Amino acid sequence: MCSGETDEKDTYIEYTNNLANITQLKERMQDIQEHSSEIQKSVQDYAKLVEEIKLKQKKRRETIHEARNVERQNQQKSIEMIQKHINHTITKWNTIHERSAEARVYMCREVAGLLVLRQRRRKRATEYLMNGLLIPDIRDLHGK
Repeated sequence: MCSGETDEKDTYIEYTNNLANITQLKERMQDIQEHSSEIQKSVQDYAKLVEEIKLKQKKRRETIHEARNVERQNQQKSIEMIQKHINHTITKWNTIHERSAEARVYMCREVAGLLVLRQRRRKRATEYLMNGLLIPDIRDLHGK
C-alpha cells in the first residue's frame, strides 16, 4: 500500500467523521431551536395569562372601590336620617317637658291658693302655714 492511499483513506475517514459530527451538531442545534421556540411560546402564554390576571384584579379593585363609595354614601344618608330623627325627638321631648313643668307650677300655685298656703319668715327658719295651721318641716323631724 501506498502512503498516498492511506492518507486519502485517513482524510476520507476524517471527512466522514466530521460530516457525521456536523450532522449530529445540526440535529442538536435544531432540537435546541425547537425547544427554544417552545419555551418562548410558553413564556408568551404566561405573559398573556399574567396580563389577564392583572386586568381581572384591576376590575375587582374598581368594583370594590365603587362598592365602598356607595356604602359610604348610604352610611352618610343613614347617619343624617338618624341625626334628624334624634333632633326631632329631642325637640318634642323638650316641648313636652316645658309644658309639663308649666303645668306643675300652675297646679302647685292653684293648690297653694286654694289651701291658703302662706310663708312666714323667722330668724331660725322659714315656716309655712296652711289654712292657718303650721306645716312641720320634714327636715326637722328627721334631724339635721
